[in-house]
Amino acid sequence: MTDSNISWELMHVYLDDQSDSMNESGEYPIGALASIVRWMPELRFYDIDIELNIKHEKLNGKILAYLDKNLKHLEKEEQILKKFNTKFCNSHLNFGDELICKEHNNALGYIASHGIIVKDPLQKEMLVSSLEMNEGFSYRHWENLDFIPMEKNRPIIFANTCFSAWIFRDKMKKRYGLPVTLLSRIAKGFLGTLGPVGDAKDFAAPDIGKWILDELYQNGCKEPLSNILLKLRRKVLKELKSNKNPNNWKLFLYMFEYVYYGNPLLLINLKNK
Repeated sequence: MTDSNISWELMHVYLDDQSDSMNESGEYPIGALASIVRWMPELRFYDIDIELNIKHEKLNGKILAYLDKNLKHLEKEEQILKKFNTKFCNSHLNFGDELICKEHNNALGYIASHGIIVKDPLQKEMLVSSLEMNEGFSYRHWENLDFIPMEKNRPIIFANTCFSAWIFRDKMKKRYGLPVTLLSRIAKGFLGTLGPVGDAKDFAAPDIGKWILDELYQNGCKEPLSNILLKLRRKVLKELKSNKNPNNWKLFLYMFEYVYYGNPLLLINLKNK
């Protein structure tokens, strides 16, 4: 369990014999061998400690989604999101308001947007998940959100944007960033990326987002999110081993950028239409 920006999932270990997950000896990334989750020590909201409880539990509810209409290939994510009971928001402000609504029944908050890292004169660095500063997501947009106690119905937030899972430290070594703000205030778990997920010619985030949502549609009520990520990492590794072409290399690297902060035993039972 780690809160580092290091991609531990890509670190390789050597297997000298066959295992249940791999059929030959050799080097394998640990993210394809075991479920890996992240959390942060000393995560708190004022004087309330926000702790990770590893236990069998199930989230039941619908999806709340915000999709940046300036993105290309949104139809891939929209298509699968429409299979669920999904409420689409027309702005990030509306998305935030709906997340903390007392009457909400959101099990998953889904964000599709651009993600970049820019300089912040106050904190030195700031994560902004849109190319348009005034339309972007950053940890600052969520600092005034009402607190939801951990025992209440907190959703999982899936920020399918480049760099969304980055955690920074200020001059006092205090952590800040999107995962810190959301996990300390409103989210039960957070799924995001540690780096760029594609480029202008080859934008992979919609494809990977669709893979994850497809798995939640098929298996979310019986397979934890951490296991779904493990399964998808194994999938891209298997495809890379069978054909080491440039596209398979890219998908392999991009898939391993996705990291999960939260309970490894959590099931997400999303309502379908």
